[in-house]
Parts: sequence; structure tokens; C-alpha cells
Amino acid sequence: MLGSKSNGLCKGMQAMKRYISPVLMFLALTSLGQADGGGTRDEAHRMTVQAARYLRENGPDKAFAAFGQAGAPFHDRDLYVIVFDKTGKNVAHGALPGQIGKDLINLKDIDGVPFVQQIVAVKGEGIVTYQWPNPETKQVQPKAVFVEQVDGYFVGVGTYAAATRSILDVKQAASDAGAAASQVLGAAAELARHSNELDEEVNSFLVAVKAA
Repeated sequence: MLGSKSNGLCKGMQAMKRYISPVLMFLALTSLGQADGGGTRDEAHRMTVQAARYLRENGPDKAFAAFGQAGAPFHDRDLYVIVFDKTGKNVAHGALPGQIGKDLINLKDIDGVPFVQQIVAVKGEGIVTYQWPNPETKQVQPKAVFVEQVDGYFVGVGTYAAATRSILDVKQAASDAGAAASQVLGAAAELARHSNELDEEVNSFLVAVKAA
């Protein structure tokens, strides 16, 4: 029983390590705030949910046409809808209609992040972070995209970090958050080590009892 608990701790730590990087980057973007005059994270998330629901209820043809129209409800300041199919082909783009129909599975940002691959890997709902030109400011800025899967499509709406912030600011914020997270992981590792030691002591005791 004790062994299963310590194994559970180890598996939990491994899961934390797998997911900690994207979570830290999102927390870093959150700490920096959205671009001046741009959409907020709550607004981006609401638009994602609304767009996903519209696609689900109205089908691809009607939904993709609506996502490409200027103005509300699917285009507001620097907020717009993008949609990829499961192969990474762009099927709707509220800011760059020239991308529609293109296979973008290998598209990367300026840091080499294969963000389209990350988008189409989302299961259910998720967040993908990368750098992308802001259509309002014309600057490359850190961006966090909320993604919702609708059958074989991946609907996303993103929010940009403040224009006065650079990617170095984002990475530093993520590093600061990572230092705190490392302390948590270290404490968990220490707990797992003590749990293993306790397992060994209990097992030795049981062996001694059986031999007596």
C-alpha cells in the first residue's frame, strides 16, 4: 500500500513536469497584461467559446464565412478567430484570409515554436503560447491563444501581451515562476524519497516479523 502511494507521488511529479512549461508561459503572459487597447484574456476566451459553439451549431461553411467578416461578434480590435483542421490546414482566419487553405502544420514563430502543431494537438480545450504580429500595432508580440476542439477542427482566439513588453520580459517572468515551481517539485521529490525510505523500513519490519 505504501509502495503504491510513493509510486503515485512519482507519477504525479512526472505529470507536473510535462505540463509545467506551457502553464508557466501562460502565467507569465498573464502577469504582463494585454496589449494597450487590445482585447483581454477573458474576452478572448469568451470569443473562443462563442465561435466553437457557432461552428458546432451551424456547420463549417456558415461558421467559417462568419469568422472572416469584419466586426462583432468574431472580430474585435486585435481579437479574431482562427481555425485549423486536424492536419494543420488553415480553414478560417479573421485577420489573414490569404492563409486560408494553406497547410501550415510546420509554421513556426520567430523563436522556432511549432505553434500550429501545438494547436492541433489540443484535446478538448487548451492554451498555446507563441509570438505573432499584432494586426493593430503591426509589432510581433507574445500571444496566448485559447483553443477549443470541435470535432476535427481547432478553434482559437488569442490575446497579445502589452506592446511595451518584449519576449525577454515574458521569458524572465516565466523563469521567476519556474523558480517557485522548482521549489514545489523539490519538496515533492523529498516527500517521495522519505516515502520510499518508509516503505523499506516497513518491509524490513515485516520480514523480521515473519522470520521470528
